[in-house]
Formats: sequence, structure tokens, C-alpha cells
Amino acid sequence: MRDHTQTLDKRAYHIFNNVIDFIITAGIVIALGIGAFSIFVDVKKTNDLKIGYTGYSMKDLGAVAWLKVAKTDIDFPIMQGKTNMEYLNKNPLGQMDLAGSIFLDSTNSPQFTDPYSVIYGHHLDDGLMFGALDAYLKKSYLEGHTNGTLETSSGRKYQLKLFSCFHVLSDNPIVFNASTQKTTEKVRDYINKQDPNHLSYDESLPIVALSTCVNATSENRVVVFGTIK
Repeated sequence: MRDHTQTLDKRAYHIFNNVIDFIITAGIVIALGIGAFSIFVDVKKTNDLKIGYTGYSMKDLGAVAWLKVAKTDIDFPIMQGKTNMEYLNKNPLGQMDLAGSIFLDSTNSPQFTDPYSVIYGHHLDDGLMFGALDAYLKKSYLEGHTNGTLETSSGRKYQLKLFSCFHVLSDNPIVFNASTQKTTEKVRDYINKQDPNHLSYDESLPIVALSTCVNATSENRVVVFGTIK
């Protein structure tokens, strides 16, 4: 009887060990699967940033416009939220993402009919998103990378001409005040003061500002100014 009981105990112990081993193995497989999926998602997000979501249309993304700058990696949909916080950490696919989106100031016309418009984007490493704007701080680079296009969701296509770039504090009431900017005069005067040697441009045209942070802790912003026609 004792031998029979011991045999049953051994079998039960063996079964218990097998169950535990299976649970541990399954847990490892699930963890590896989750890890692999996370890597896949991160790689896809990085690839989306590198190619500028060019595999999607404005309609697919609900974008208000598309920005391209010749001879650069800037080729992105422009989103617009009800507030400027909406797309700060949300990508054009609607997913939560620290890289956020390139987005138009919430108070600006999505058809870019305002005399002054501001477009924001995060500063990422390797020139991703608006990290590419850093290069414009060198006048020689600006001179060779002035042309671009801005197409709205309604099909209107503007020619973009970049003419100035410099650092601006994040609370600047002129550069970052698109909601009350009825004229480009104050912006033009400010550009002339901060960058008197800017490239020539047609002062009768609307101005567009492309803005990004210098880094995560700085109050400075890199702002590139251009006209659209």
C-alpha cells in the first residue's frame, strides 16, 4: 500500500512539475512574442517617420495638408487638432506616440489662407521630423534648400520659399501668436531685426513658420520662415 501511495505521489509530483514547466515555458514564449511585437511596432514607427508616412494619403490620415521641402527629408502630412496639445504626442495614424505629428496651429486656417501660419513638429535625432530644421541655422544650407511645396486637403498647391532661420524663445508673443496675427507686418519687422541678412523674399505673400524645440529642456525654438504663393 505504501509503495502504491509513493508511486501515486511520484506521478503527481511529475505531473505538477510538467505543468509548472509548461507554464514557465508558455510565459517565456508570450514575453518573447510581446517583445518582438513591441520591436516591430517601434521599427514601423521609425520607418514611418523616415519615409514621412508617404504610404498614406491625406484622406487616409485626416491630414489638412502635406509639406515637402526639396533636397531634405521633410515630407510629412500636416495634422491639425482642436488644440495644439492634440497632436503633440499622437502620430498621424491616431496612435499615442512621443514623436507626435507635424501639426498646424489650431487657430490657423487649414487651407492656409491666413497671412501668417505656424507649423510645429518635434525635434528628433538623426534629422527625423523637424530635427532637420537645425541645418537651416547655417546660411549656406538655407541658400541651397529654399524650395518646397505645401498642398492642402482640398487640392490647393502652394510653392514654399524659405528665407530665414534663427532661435526664438517659446513664449515669443509675435512668432507664436497665430490666433491674433491679422497681418504679417509684425512678423516681418521681427525677422528684419533678428536676421537682417535674411534672403530676399516677396513681402506681399503670406508667411509660414516651421518651428521645433532645440532639445527637451530648452526654452529656445528653431524657427524657419518662408512664404507661400
